[in-house]
Amino acid sequence: MTPFHDEKRRASRIFFNNNEEIEASINGAGQSFFVDVLNLSRGGLQFSQKRQDSVAVQIGDKLSLVALSGLDGCDGIGHVTMEVRWVLDQDFFGVVSAGCKFLDMSDQHQELIQQVIDARVL
Repeated sequence: MTPFHDEKRRASRIFFNNNEEIEASINGAGQSFFVDVLNLSRGGLQFSQKRQDSVAVQIGDKLSLVALSGLDGCDGIGHVTMEVRWVLDQDFFGVVSAGCKFLDMSDQHQELIQQVIDARVL
């Protein structure tokens, strides 16, 4: 049996459920806003926003991850530039979602994320 798609991501990631409430504070698109983090890896994250409160982002936009909250071990991560790589914005969804690539995350912060991933996967 073949998979539906080939996995192109180089970094393993962790996914969060609705009960975990992992949030990110972001600056971009001319304003500051908060989003729910859906998944996280050393290379980037996916976030969602409620449609009625969403800040419009587009592919190629540069955003600044100010802070992550709600995830033990990652509270100190912030001031990281991200590039929006894809946006899922369909009228029938109640949320707008985007995938972002970290552009200048320090090796130390990447290692913190990897430790959190490893602890959850094991």
